[in-house]
Amino acid sequence: MPSIPRIRPSLRPLRPPRSSNGVHQPRSFTNRPQLLLLSRPVSRPNLPFLTTSNRLLKSRTLQYHLSRLLSTEQKRFLQSQAYIGTRYLVYGVLILFSGLAWCLLVTHEWLERVFPTPNEWTFLTRCALHCAKALEDPQAVSKGVTSWGDVSRAYLKTCRRLEDSSIDGKDIQKQEDGEGISVPGVGEVGFDISVKSEPWRRGYWETLMGIAKAAEHLEEQVYDTKAKLFFPRKYMIGPSNPNPWPKPQWMAAAPLEDNCVAASEPPEKYYIKILTTKGFNSRQRMEAALAYGEWLEFKSMPDTAEEMYKWALDIATSSLPQPDSVIDRKTAVVQPNAPIVTENVLDAATALGTHYAQTGRPEAALPVFLSVLRARRAAPLERILANNSPGKASPQTDIGAVFGYFKAFTSMFEKVTYPPPPPSGETPIVRTVVEDCEEAKLMTYIGEILFATSKSQHEIGLRWTKEAIEMANARVKEQNVKKEELIECADCLEVGVSNWRLMVDQLFEDENVQPDNTASRKGIKGWFGFGKANGDNVIRSNSPQQEEAELEKWEERILGDNLKEKLIDRGKPLWGSRLLLVF
Repeated sequence: MPSIPRIRPSLRPLRPPRSSNGVHQPRSFTNRPQLLLLSRPVSRPNLPFLTTSNRLLKSRTLQYHLSRLLSTEQKRFLQSQAYIGTRYLVYGVLILFSGLAWCLLVTHEWLERVFPTPNEWTFLTRCALHCAKALEDPQAVSKGVTSWGDVSRAYLKTCRRLEDSSIDGKDIQKQEDGEGISVPGVGEVGFDISVKSEPWRRGYWETLMGIAKAAEHLEEQVYDTKAKLFFPRKYMIGPSNPNPWPKPQWMAAAPLEDNCVAASEPPEKYYIKILTTKGFNSRQRMEAALAYGEWLEFKSMPDTAEEMYKWALDIATSSLPQPDSVIDRKTAVVQPNAPIVTENVLDAATALGTHYAQTGRPEAALPVFLSVLRARRAAPLERILANNSPGKASPQTDIGAVFGYFKAFTSMFEKVTYPPPPPSGETPIVRTVVEDCEEAKLMTYIGEILFATSKSQHEIGLRWTKEAIEMANARVKEQNVKKEELIECADCLEVGVSNWRLMVDQLFEDENVQPDNTASRKGIKGWFGFGKANGDNVIRSNSPQQEEAELEKWEERILGDNLKEKLIDRGKPLWGSRLLLVF
């Protein structure tokens, strides 16, 4: 029988069993107790300086001791995360401001090529003028509608900087020994800018003309000083407008009269300022006078407008040695044997003749138009060298296209030169291709006047109109015509075709009144009413039905093709224009 081994004694001393009586609640300093351990943790002493009394806890129930919730490792982790977040925030702000500065500079260079400014102006002045011209173009604005309030503010900012002696207005002086001349109802006259360069004066003239144009559009608007917005006056609520119009839903709250001021000063202030500024040439002053006359005519002040047109004619003839031998300043008729005729004289005479026609005096307007047309056709032709004659453009290859894109990119780093000054209009007129467009306009005016004055002149007026349309149409087909001139020709075509339509409708009405009008046309005279036709040489006009058929072909060819819409450059909105306005 095998022997049974004895139990080996334990090497560990015997311990009394742990007591399970009572509830064991260990005290932890910062962490929660580990409840998933097999053995209970060792109890920690309840130290007085680490204990919060019940009274203090009751009085500060919403306060927590963050130091007891964060360990050393967690505190270091949060510090490192805060440092990293702050660093990336600084980097983001620097990148944001760098991007805005880059966008501002690129937009400035882009607009500088679209709207050149004098190089001697400061950067912010040039940016203000860029902004004004960009906002003035409806095709360059996102909504396609010009905000004349923003345009006026940009132009005014440019003008203030140019007239400030500490910025861009150095060496300009007030007239009459620095005291200045005041015109009642208008204000002080312009400055003496004769010491400035020609680009500076031209840019200053463009700024004043822009302010005057914006003031014309803002005449019926008010500026709400509380909402910082422009509103039409008819929506304003106040004693001066007891029956305001209901505002559209898309418009902000209607302004109160107590918070509103005039949106702009009257435009005549800036027109008079241009006319009285010493340093502008006769062409600039004449254009300001003509624009002021159109504004007075729009305001139903024909007598004052006529005086302004005559003032423009006086400015145009001021550079002539013998003005009376060139034009009759009372009737604005150009003399047949004028020794010298300038562009300024013809433009001023045309504007005065248009004023005569619009005020119901065709007998005074017709001689003016005929004399201007005679002077333009009698002008000598411009000599064009054969090498400078434009030809057909060669087809562009892929290499040429790539080179064009590269050249367009490198042109961003080239300095933009301010364009040379336009013709002053004081030299003798020379017949160029542009004269064809002016002749077409004059022929349209003459045809309209002849047709409207008497029924016996219907045929002659119709023929003048049709020849003007054919001349404008022939000019549109030319390849060496600029896009701006093509747009003017398209306008001339539309006006001519519209006049033709009215004439044909009038012929139909006359035919209904006089069914048998063949006999009444046998004694019609030829061009200018000279040379009475007889027998087989009678000048017979087409019947209204034939005129209608011919007119429909022209309308389908000209108006149906939307020529003007194709010529207008619908470019992308210049988003940087408003960014420049902020600065």
